[in-house]
Amino acid sequence: MLTNNYQNNYLTHRGGIGYRLKGDKYNLITNIGFQETALDGKQVFPLHSTVNKTFDNILPSLIFNYKFSQKNNLRIMYRTSTNIPSVSQLQDVVDNSNLLLLTTGNPELKQEYSHMLMANYSFANVEKSRNYFLFLYAGYKQNNISDATYIATHDTLIGNIALQKGAQLTRPVNLDHSWNLRSMMTYGFPVNFIKSSLNITGGFTYTQSPGIINGKSNISNAYNYNGGLILSSNISQNVDFTLSYNANYYEGFNSLQTQNNSHYWNQSAGCRFNWIIWNGFFVQNDVTGQFYNGLSGGYNTNYVLWNAGVGKKFLKNQKGELRLSVYDILNQNTNVSRTYSETYIQDTKVNTLKQYFMLTFTFSFSKGAVPEMRRNHHGDRPDLREGPPPGKMDGSSPPPPPPMDGSGPPPQ
Repeated sequence: MLTNNYQNNYLTHRGGIGYRLKGDKYNLITNIGFQETALDGKQVFPLHSTVNKTFDNILPSLIFNYKFSQKNNLRIMYRTSTNIPSVSQLQDVVDNSNLLLLTTGNPELKQEYSHMLMANYSFANVEKSRNYFLFLYAGYKQNNISDATYIATHDTLIGNIALQKGAQLTRPVNLDHSWNLRSMMTYGFPVNFIKSSLNITGGFTYTQSPGIINGKSNISNAYNYNGGLILSSNISQNVDFTLSYNANYYEGFNSLQTQNNSHYWNQSAGCRFNWIIWNGFFVQNDVTGQFYNGLSGGYNTNYVLWNAGVGKKFLKNQKGELRLSVYDILNQNTNVSRTYSETYIQDTKVNTLKQYFMLTFTFSFSKGAVPEMRRNHHGDRPDLREGPPPGKMDGSSPPPPPPMDGSGPPPQ
């Protein structure tokens, strides 16, 4: 009774022309392309229906590099792209796995059209060990695929869909536009008296997302402010330490459902210490503290994650390495995140792998010795995260830069 079978095919043709101009200090690459996408969707069970659409788009792009000197450089990139609706967004079938949060698709959806403008400026003085980096990003999306949500104030029948009082029905629709702005800067300089370097970081992210609630327009605005310090040593090849601190402040506002406005803090402080003691013997120590404030009751979890290891490098050119590691010595590891939308706020605590021991043998086939393992503050396990990164209120990572030919999904 709940089975659905949907077949979806996309066929894309794309062609274009580009122009490149190169000078002593600058490099300009421009492209303009034409793309035609045909969408052919067929629902074969439980009902028979078809969706046939064709989208025609002009996709310009530009890359500009200017090298002021050997020390500083400016890069500007502009790109357009399209994003076709997914199978789940097109299927006109109700997903009732959660009777209070029903979802259904919309066969009338159009594709999204995205503009992306990115600029970064870098300065590096190798002689004085000073560097500066500034990153700016702006994203604008037309025909944004957003959610139209109906919240039932009493038992309701919408078409042939029955909603209990308090339940929600969400359906994707194309709305006017959405915005995403992001900035980041870092400044690094030497701290000579302890033979270290200090990096100061800061950033800001703004996201505007449209939606519809009970037939009325709602604008969701999310802000993230972050800053941090990283002190890295350069004492010798045998001693390495890093001290770090990072703070993130998140806040979100809705134009319609103001009761969902929220804000919270996340702070982290860490210390990493590596020491090659003698004749290939080494110790590693990694401690990170996580602190939350402003989440729902029971989710403001503060904990310390402590990882440590001892080992020995051996064989010719120290190609072999044997290491005994202990993860989460204090047995406190956890994972907390917040999801913010126009209709609800969700705080999530996920069970993560806690304390365990690992014995590792590594052999390098390269000509040199086994390189030191570069870890994040939680070691090399993907489940030991520091919480949501700048610009994301759901704990996900920002996407990599998209290709320049108009293919692939637009930046989020």
